[in-house]
Amino acid sequence: MLLKVLAGGIALTAAILGVLLKQAGDRCEDVLRANERLHQDLDVQRADTAKLREQLDQSTKDHQRQIDSLTTSQADLAKARFQLDEARTDLARLRKTEELLRDPSTRVFTLRGSEGGARVACTADKLAVLSALPPAAEGKTYRLWMFVTGRSDAVFAATCDTHGSLLLDDWKAPETGPVDGFALSLESGTPEKPTAIVATSR
Repeated sequence: MLLKVLAGGIALTAAILGVLLKQAGDRCEDVLRANERLHQDLDVQRADTAKLREQLDQSTKDHQRQIDSLTTSQADLAKARFQLDEARTDLARLRKTEELLRDPSTRVFTLRGSEGGARVACTADKLAVLSALPPAAEGKTYRLWMFVTGRSDAVFAATCDTHGSLLLDDWKAPETGPVDGFALSLESGTPEKPTAIVATSR
């Protein structure tokens, strides 16, 4: 009788163990499947992250190109404005020079040199220089000189632009005597006397 009870207990224990092992196996399979799904989700997330990073990099590059293009456009606009201002200044100077040349009291002197020449027009209170000389090199300046009757040396009159041109609305003729000529020199400083005359009316 005892053996039958023991045998029944063993059989019941075995059955219970079998059920528990099956449940454990099912749970392991569930865990493995869940783990596999998790890895798949992680792979998808990694791919999405890589794609987002690529899009972000491309967006950053596009944004930088737009900034560079805007900077270039602003530089071009500033350059165009500067050129327009220069053109307006040149036009205003040409109009005033034209008025000066039409004045019956204007005296005109022709300056000649080996590399070009210039014309100087002046009245008692206005002076203009129309130069055909080459642009002054860096560090060099065109300076205008006067020859006054009764003096053997040249008298400084004004500093010209890089092309040797000039317009003065408030010029005063020297009181030491009438002007009978002009000269242009190309100087590296501000000498009291011309050291390198490039065009003269004498």
